[in-house]
Parts: sequence; C-alpha cells; structure tokens
Amino acid sequence: DPELSVAKISQAVGLSPRYLHSLFRDEPLHLMQWVQERRLQRCKLELGSAQGWTIAQIAYAYGFNDAAHFSRLFQKRFGRSPREFREENRSTAR
Repeated sequence: DPELSVAKISQAVGLSPRYLHSLFRDEPLHLMQWVQERRLQRCKLELGSAQGWTIAQIAYAYGFNDAAHFSRLFQKRFGRSPREFREENRSTAR
C-alpha cells in the first residue's frame, strides 16, 4: 500500500500512533523507516528472482508509487541501481 502510514498501521493494530511510535523509540529504525527497509528488502528478493516483472512493476507491487524514487532509495541502500543489481544477479546465477 503506497498510502501506508503510521495512522493506518495504528488503526489496523488497535494502538494509538503515539504508543506505536514509542514501541520503536529504542530501535535503530523508526516505524516508517522500518517499513521502507522491509519494502526494499522484498524488492531486492524479487529483483534477484527469475520473474518477468519490470523494475517498475516490482516497485509498485511493494508500495513505491514512483519508480525513480524507488531506484534512488535502492541505490542509496544497496550501493547499486536496481538494474545493476538485477544484471549482476542474473550473471552470477548462470
């Protein structure tokens, strides 16, 4: 869900946004940073698989609503673009 927010999460789990934030206070990532990290990790797994999805389709499937923004985040997190990661993974899988 690209519209996922603290408010939506808190409503879904029946906790106040303030309490939800407090649960992540001592964690290395705040709640929405954690969500973004999980999304990026899932996208990385998909990029590494042999599925025929485009990079944009993978980004949209995991809640990113802008492929360019996803690519910048991916590059920042993993040190290479989604396309580079996919090409490297394909060449090592052979």
